[in-house]
Order: sequence, then C-alpha cells, then structure tokens
Amino acid sequence: MLLLGLFGAIGVYEGGVEMMKQWHLFFTPTLVGTIAGILEAVVITGVFTYLFVELYNRITGSLS
Repeated sequence: MLLLGLFGAIGVYEGGVEMMKQWHLFFTPTLVGTIAGILEAVVITGVFTYLFVELYNRITGSLS
C-alpha cells in the first residue's frame, strides 16, 4: 500500500495504483489517502485473521 501510494504520487505503475483505488475505499495516491488505505487494510486483515483463527480453533478443538 505504501509503495503504491509513493508510485502513484510520482506517476509510476499507474495500473497497480488504479487497481488499489478500486479495491480499497479510502486509498488515493496522496499522503492522507495512503495512510487511510493502510489503516483500512490493517482493519480488514485483523478481522479476517480473527475469523480464521476462531474457525481453526473450533475445528481443531472439536476433533480432540
């Protein structure tokens, strides 16, 4: 996310920057947009990791 924010600010790798803008609600190739995109990705990753760990623990706990 940080690299795409930097690349977008200098006009390099525009295709990747455009895809990131489509996938992430708050990402733009500016300083504020890059930080907001990073925070959004952290929250999304945390939620999915928590759900995966819960599912894993329920599956492996029921097998013992």
